[in-house]
Amino acid sequence: MINKQEKVTNEYVRVAKKLKSGDVSLTVRYIELEHDMQVGSATLQKEAPKMTPQQAQRVAGISAKASPYLQK
Repeated sequence: MINKQEKVTNEYVRVAKKLKSGDVSLTVRYIELEHDMQVGSATLQKEAPKMTPQQAQRVAGISAKASPYLQK
């Protein structure tokens, strides 16, 4: 699950950077990825009590990577 969330987050950041630079052709993909990230994040939060400290730290790092690009 963490690997999948990391993959979605990396793609989201890549698309967000392109969108920010003016490539509006990626708007729909951006919205889809944002939704996927929110669903994945909610799932990982439910699993958080079962995670090792290393896994929890990795999840926090993944979330931090995307936070500057999330819509408010």
